[in-house]
Amino acid sequence: MIGQKNYGARMSNSIAKNHLSSLAQKGRHGDDRILQFSDGRVEHGNAFEEKLMGDSLGESLVDAIGSKTINPETGLRENWVTAALTGLSVLLGAGSSYASGALGEDAAKVRLDEATAGKEDVEKSQIELTKAYEAQRNLINQKYASDMEQITESKGQITESFVEASGRQDFSKASGDLELQKTQAQETLERKSEGMLGEAGRTLGDIAANYEQSRAKLRAEKERFEREISLSEQAADKWYLGKNIRGWGDPDKFWS
Repeated sequence: MIGQKNYGARMSNSIAKNHLSSLAQKGRHGDDRILQFSDGRVEHGNAFEEKLMGDSLGESLVDAIGSKTINPETGLRENWVTAALTGLSVLLGAGSSYASGALGEDAAKVRLDEATAGKEDVEKSQIELTKAYEAQRNLINQKYASDMEQITESKGQITESFVEASGRQDFSKASGDLELQKTQAQETLERKSEGMLGEAGRTLGDIAANYEQSRAKLRAEKERFEREISLSEQAADKWYLGKNIRGWGDPDKFWS
């Protein structure tokens, strides 16, 4: 009797294995075996999924992320965990790409705003520099004109003094001395006039040199900001995965 029972049990196990083997052969997309869950369920699977199911945690993982599609020929569920993990990896990679691209775009926009503001400040400084230069030139020219007026007045006073002296009775006796004094006074004024002209010219030259030097620095600074603006605009416009969804609302929620 015992031998008959053992034979019957072996026959039942053999039939069950043959049945599972027959089902396994009907698997799709790489499924070549039948997975047996601890609760008695059987589903299609592959070697990777079977290895994952070596412990309860792995079985729970397969059960959680498996596709659970239905094999149309056997009616059993399928898992395709490898595809699910690959898709998850792609999605995480896309999310990382989006986050990196979005941060890069935001940083480029910040640099663009800073460079634009810097360029505007330089342009204002250029205007103020030109105003200051013109004001200094006008001040020097006005001072030179005022000094020359004084020189002209002094020359006129010398001439008037000589004419007055020529009308006095003793002019004939002192005419030689007066003529010499007049000549010396006029020569002094001429030298003073020439000195004023030279000083004004040197001062105007120094002002012009400082102006050109400052203008060159501002021009170089403006060009630097313009290059930064161009590069920042290119960086802000650079395409990255998910860029087109930023206008849909909150992009962080899309990837969460």
